Amino acid sequence: MATKPRVPFEYRDASGRAVASASVTVYNAAAGTIATLYDPNDVADATITISNPMTTDANGRVLFAVAQGAYTIVASGGSSPTLTIPYFCAVGL
Repeated sequence: MATKPRVPFEYRDASGRAVASASVTVYNAAAGTIATLYDPNDVADATITISNPMTTDANGRVLFAVAQGAYTIVASGGSSPTLTIPYFCAVGL
């Protein structure tokens, strides 16, 4: 199985403060379905899946691994507005 890159994501409010305990969901961009996420410490084998959605830590961060493809990351929590960003994961570039 191909190596899956680690993807760090950090959610901050408009003032730049970390948003702890926020929900972060990763979707397959084309299908709009929830993506399969992998344990970032298992990128070589990519056999261990992790929960999607995830919850940010005290620093507003999550870390995951995904297969090559196009994704949409949606984060929401606290008093911050929902953040939706496109993400493209390319392996071997």
